[in-house]
Amino acid sequence: MRKDFQHILFSRYGLLALAAVAFILSFVFNSYYNRFSSVNLEKRALTNFIHSQESDLNRLAKDTLLLRKLIQDKETIDEFKTVQNKKYGIFIFAESLFAPQQLLFWNTQNIVPPSSSYNFPDSEFFKFKNNAYYVIVKRHFALNGMSNRLWVYAMIPVQSKYYIESEFLNDEFSYSKTAHKRIVISAKETRYPIKSSFGQVLFYIDRKPASSLPNNDPITVILRLLALCFFFVFAHSLAESVAHKQNSPWRGVGTLILILFSFRIGIYFFPGIFEFKQFELFQPTIYGSNFINRSLGDLLINALLFSWVTVFAWSKLGNHMNILRRFKGPGKWLIGILSCYS
Repeated sequence: MRKDFQHILFSRYGLLALAAVAFILSFVFNSYYNRFSSVNLEKRALTNFIHSQESDLNRLAKDTLLLRKLIQDKETIDEFKTVQNKKYGIFIFAESLFAPQQLLFWNTQNIVPPSSSYNFPDSEFFKFKNNAYYVIVKRHFALNGMSNRLWVYAMIPVQSKYYIESEFLNDEFSYSKTAHKRIVISAKETRYPIKSSFGQVLFYIDRKPASSLPNNDPITVILRLLALCFFFVFAHSLAESVAHKQNSPWRGVGTLILILFSFRIGIYFFPGIFEFKQFELFQPTIYGSNFINRSLGDLLINALLFSWVTVFAWSKLGNHMNILRRFKGPGKWLIGILSCYS
């Protein structure tokens, strides 16, 4: 008896305990992540993105051979594509007698540096322009044989910003497609400044106010999926044990149905437990039939659980009962046709 108890404790119910531990840890980590880590991680990632683009521009400003080719329109196809594929806009200006500065080269037509920056010294500053926030970097350079002053600008995109969002126009950050779910650009000073590579404060970010759509971090999602796996293995093991020890396949099937039915009802009435709506598959805007199948994700879960119960029931009962033996002649054909149709 003692050995049987230890076997159950460290096998089947041990899985249930692991499921509970993983589930509790997911909430603990998610709470910690949302309070302390998420904004700091996004701040670090955004700062690294801006610094990398600044460093890339500084290398370009020192490559006078390439700059001369760009100004004189003598660059090769590969050189042009390299500049064109930069993650930021590049603009080369020259001092002119007829205008404050004359544009000689650009790698994008979506944006140009603001004219107010023409009189600025070499610097970095933050500005909203053409439905997006940019970090603008200005560097001067000189070329042998050219007496007029030359400047190269970088328009580093930070976040797009539209008056009306749609499926194709989202307020996304350039460095991450999901960061806008966690942070916002703040109009006032916060604890999260974004600085240039020279230590100058460019702008501030802050935690995004809580929204109705959840957004868990990857570790929380992994922990909850592990908890689900442990729980499902426990449920199947318990149903197998009931069917075997009590020599009653029907009780084993009933046990599995009861556990899975209780699990599914709990998800329906307490969706915040796993917060599946953060995934596109579970959003009713894509598909929604009724309360049972509210999304493609719900339809998938219901189909998998039903298939699981069906296969388990057939493995336990299929060889012990023959429903068709009660029907003879045309009755069997009718049952077969109806089964194929369904």
